[in-house]
Amino acid sequence: MSNGWEYYTDDVYDGAPTKLTSSNSRNQITINEATSIKTNTPAGYTALWSSDAIQANAAGEAFVCRVDFRCTAGTVGDYAEVQWDIGGGGSIIVAEKTLRFEKVGDTLISETVALFTGSTFATNGCKLYLDTTSSGDTVDIFDIAILIQKVA
Repeated sequence: MSNGWEYYTDDVYDGAPTKLTSSNSRNQITINEATSIKTNTPAGYTALWSSDAIQANAAGEAFVCRVDFRCTAGTVGDYAEVQWDIGGGGSIIVAEKTLRFEKVGDTLISETVALFTGSTFATNGCKLYLDTTSSGDTVDIFDIAILIQKVA
């Protein structure tokens, strides 16, 4: 197996004025690949990020991924979940992190997760979501980027 990494940024949700808003909703985090570094793509891959999802070639692979973004919460104490989802039509959340906001205004978030692949991941890929349905809060995110490292 070949190891390697790629890095992607988005310029659709650039914060001035466009932001991805999650208001008592679950929204897919998309990255349009405005900038990409693919000089270390693993052998056998054309891309680790495609169709707004992390791509695996087969079951049994492993990835370490970091998603970075700036966010703005409506009030102190708001919270949201960042979800890593391999469901094709339904939701199969394989990792989740709750973000609690202790201030109003822009906050830089950087979340890292380790993922392994089974057949469902290999078939569907892994999409990222920002979910505020549990909190009912409104959270805006922008300046989104992702680093994907294939480690096995």
